[in-house]
Amino acid sequence: MQPWNIVGGPRKYDDERGGGEDIDIGWAWDIGRGGDRRIVHVEVAGGRLEQSDLPDECARAIRDQGRSAIEMHVDEDVPPTRIVVTSGGLMVERG
Repeated sequence: MQPWNIVGGPRKYDDERGGGEDIDIGWAWDIGRGGDRRIVHVEVAGGRLEQSDLPDECARAIRDQGRSAIEMHVDEDVPPTRIVVTSGGLMVERG
């Protein structure tokens, strides 16, 4: 199966999904494969944006507005719908 490609984004938001989660910032990215398109939300959990001791993958995701977090999953058949940057690592949700 061919990998997903990032085709748009990032679009910055505070709580685009309207779920009321405590997030510092979020970015929406569009990914595509063939004629299929999906949106992946990458969100930084509240209080983590300025935290200096985050795992490397989390710090990288903040620096590149979530791109690296998405790139970790482009070879998967079912990509995540949401990736949350936490102090313990990246939390992935599929939707």
